[in-house]
Amino acid sequence: MRIIKNKVFIYSLLLLTTFYTWSDNNKFTLPKGCSGAISDYKALTEDPSNPFTLSVGTSMSQTHVTDNTINPKFVRKSLKKVAEKKGKEAAKSWLKADNHYWYLLRSMPHFKCVNNHEIDPGSIKEESIIDNILNDIVNNLDDKDLVVTKCPICNTDRIGQMNDEADLFTLAIEDKLVALVKDLNVDKQASNGLPNVRLSIEISDILKKDSIEIDEIKLNRLVSFINKLGNPMIFFHHYANPQVLPNLFEKDAHITWFAYICAEIIKKLPNITHVCPVSQPTGFAFRVSREDLPPFEHSVTKDIVLENIIKACAAASEEMKAVRQSQGGKKLNVLVSHQWKIMKQKHNNVLDPRYGIESLVTTIADMMYNQTFVKVVKPYISKFDGIALSVYPALYFDMWKPDGNNISGKVDYQGSLETVQATSKAFPGKDIYIVEAGCNNSDKQVKRDYIDMMLCVCKKARAEGIPVKGLYFWGITNHSDFYMEWNSRKGSTNFGPYDSMETSSINESGKYIKDIFESNLKN
Repeated sequence: MRIIKNKVFIYSLLLLTTFYTWSDNNKFTLPKGCSGAISDYKALTEDPSNPFTLSVGTSMSQTHVTDNTINPKFVRKSLKKVAEKKGKEAAKSWLKADNHYWYLLRSMPHFKCVNNHEIDPGSIKEESIIDNILNDIVNNLDDKDLVVTKCPICNTDRIGQMNDEADLFTLAIEDKLVALVKDLNVDKQASNGLPNVRLSIEISDILKKDSIEIDEIKLNRLVSFINKLGNPMIFFHHYANPQVLPNLFEKDAHITWFAYICAEIIKKLPNITHVCPVSQPTGFAFRVSREDLPPFEHSVTKDIVLENIIKACAAASEEMKAVRQSQGGKKLNVLVSHQWKIMKQKHNNVLDPRYGIESLVTTIADMMYNQTFVKVVKPYISKFDGIALSVYPALYFDMWKPDGNNISGKVDYQGSLETVQATSKAFPGKDIYIVEAGCNNSDKQVKRDYIDMMLCVCKKARAEGIPVKGLYFWGITNHSDFYMEWNSRKGSTNFGPYDSMETSSINESGKYIKDIFESNLKN
């Protein structure tokens, strides 16, 4: 009888596990009090004493190759340095893990074999071809560089590799990027003292070649570009370290150097009102500690990297504000950045046997990611005027494993609202700028729902007294040649309101954003 009862208990558990398996149908219905992006934007901008800005943002590292650690030659050398230590089989496994192979493929030159197979490694999708390339490279680790010696399609060794072609940020591309921003009509908002667009620059773009010293000619060109955009919110570091300091923020001397560079840039931009020294310090520190970011090595712990980044941000804030005060320009608002991750259980019924484990795991994950950031920033919070917040869907845990990712294209109202609420609770009274919120989805309705959802989040948060100042959707273009997430396949993202660098390529999400402005200008 006891055996039968035990069997019944086990079967019951299995039945409950199956019954309560979480599913996501991604359907979205506007919550009570929200009427869609056009109406909610109007409500958010009605009070001139409490301004709000809606715009977009991008990183310059995603429009061209710079002299930082995503430079093709540097990436290949970094990958080879790690891979050759592991032996051939281990090297291949490492190259295939954690998107390392996408860094590799994106950094390789194009090649063409005698049989006219022309290959752009960064655009390859077929697993078999990728596997052939990795096999070929691993068998030739003794070469000075990671190169392909055989065609991955026909296996001939009669191939010609083309030279690396840097995607330089030419004046033509610069003008195209400015034209996209202008075409979106974000500048038609009332003059409210808030940034009209978000831009992450690359410090490496203003340094002398193979030097940590500023190149005045390069700096002046960057200043000219920024001024063309109007009043952008500037980030000085975006997940890409200069080659000359490949382990940036691992030494105390880097803190002083970084603060100096930020101050030198802001000297030439007296009309800029909002800056953020580093994009997502916590995420950056985690990526460094996992060694999944070039140069794929580190010499200090994640906690030390994060501490040093925050110290550098605070030092930069002091230096930049001192410069602005001495020049007598506009007030400079300095923000500190975080992507607050809401951790949730995938199975949320207390009768589900996975509930307890997932509850514990999400608590630990929140402490490691969000609460560590809060703890490190608190001593320096007086140096910052607000929080530059990245908002993406909640991170669900299936037992102890994360389920899904940030760029899933999910419309997550509750998770997004909780992100803003949690940030405000951690830093009460601080202005919040949602500097990055993106939907990696090409479905027109999902895109529209996402825009509706995020404006609703801002409206709801403000109704609760949370000082949300702006919303900047990520990014500008989906074109594979000009939008480069370096650990992702070319053309695998669909964030932008434009599908190329031409204004005529505006897609449905871009048109909807324009409608929001134009409808309110008419009223």
